[in-house]
Amino acid sequence: MSSPNYSILKKKEVVLTNAIFIQYMHSYLLTEEQLIENGYPRSTGEPGVASIVRKPDDVSDIKPVGPNAQRHTCCRCGKLFIIYNSGSYQSTEECCYHNKRLQKKREYGEGVISYYPCCQGVRGSSGCQIAKLHVTKGAKPPLESGYVQTGGHPNVKDYSSTVYALDCEMCYTTAGLELTRVSVVGINKESVYESLVKPDFPVVDYNTKYSGITAQDLLTVTTRLQDVQRDLLNLFYEDTILLGHSLESDLQSLKIIHSCVVDTALVFPHRMGLPYKRALRNVTAEFLHKIIQDEVDGGHDSKEDAIACMDLMKWKIKSDLQKTTRRGSVT
Repeated sequence: MSSPNYSILKKKEVVLTNAIFIQYMHSYLLTEEQLIENGYPRSTGEPGVASIVRKPDDVSDIKPVGPNAQRHTCCRCGKLFIIYNSGSYQSTEECCYHNKRLQKKREYGEGVISYYPCCQGVRGSSGCQIAKLHVTKGAKPPLESGYVQTGGHPNVKDYSSTVYALDCEMCYTTAGLELTRVSVVGINKESVYESLVKPDFPVVDYNTKYSGITAQDLLTVTTRLQDVQRDLLNLFYEDTILLGHSLESDLQSLKIIHSCVVDTALVFPHRMGLPYKRALRNVTAEFLHKIIQDEVDGGHDSKEDAIACMDLMKWKIKSDLQKTTRRGSVT
């Protein structure tokens, strides 16, 4: 008896041109509701002022202590500490903390327990990391000033909207988290903007393990946030698609209001749903089979992270097109 003949459907290679990529990126744009829900800066109608919906973890507990100081709750270890209005600390106590958030797992015979992935310590255990000082995320009111908003594109014949991937690095200052580096890459993963940024307030912790920024890097830097805003408003327009991973934190640090946003943290969601979000490193490893942020002491590279976001969305859209091609072939 002869074997039956099976028709084998060959996998067609999808060619993803820039024009097709931009077209399909529009289907992943966040809605106004999603922008608000995920903490993106939104316009209040008042120039320079943005409205931001904060999550409890994003806000530091700050209370006045007399006329010249404020009591903060350290956003790493939870201890109380005081910073004077001059920027000096009342105490130079070291900060002992865990650099990973509590997670839950099921242990045989013990049920569900909470633990820190950084050192496997259980809830209440002493921190496994030491920093010179406590840090604050700073005062983060629902209405913030100093913002700029992207505007209409130039009235030129050959203009067309595009996609940029964006990532920033921050450090801890006496005022909270401040911008230290911004990287923007184009649709072909080429660098279109790169700048180190001098914070407005004294730096408490350069956050080098995660930012990759050191004191030496910023020693001669004179570029300020306002300079970066001016540069980016000459690059970004209201119809420019900005791409990033949890991009709300980057736009908050840049103090830019923008609506055309694709967020890979939402395109590749956590299995438990919001407010949980997957780390960019894990998403990149799963879907691109690529390791990023691999330097143990070198910290993140904002350009590398921006490129990873661009690669992820190209993979995603190519995968979407591949499925469409297969369905078309079957029918």
